[in-house]
Amino acid sequence: MEKDNNGNSTTASNDVLIKSTRSIQYNNQKLQYVQDATSLFSGCCCGILQLESLNGFTFFIIQYVSVAILFVIILCKGGKITNYFLNPIQDLIIENLFRELAGFLMTWTFVYALVV
Repeated sequence: MEKDNNGNSTTASNDVLIKSTRSIQYNNQKLQYVQDATSLFSGCCCGILQLESLNGFTFFIIQYVSVAILFVIILCKGGKITNYFLNPIQDLIIENLFRELAGFLMTWTFVYALVV
């Protein structure tokens, strides 16, 4: 058994990739931390800019997708995204969407109420 650059084990005979659950959990935790911070920050920005209705939600969707794309570009460094996540679309976009939306809405409404 050999280890590749990502800490995953491969067998020399047939190059089967064995994913480390510990590494995948670590990647998910890093992603969740980045998404939490950016969602709260963008909620503050929307409140300060006094965005309302669809403008605020559009801001959130653009920010959320942009963060996921940038995270993939920076973390994967041109490699296969499936080496870092079990289900990339689910892990990057779907899994934390409502959690981040709730944090965004709370900071958006709180800061908006403070500014007005």
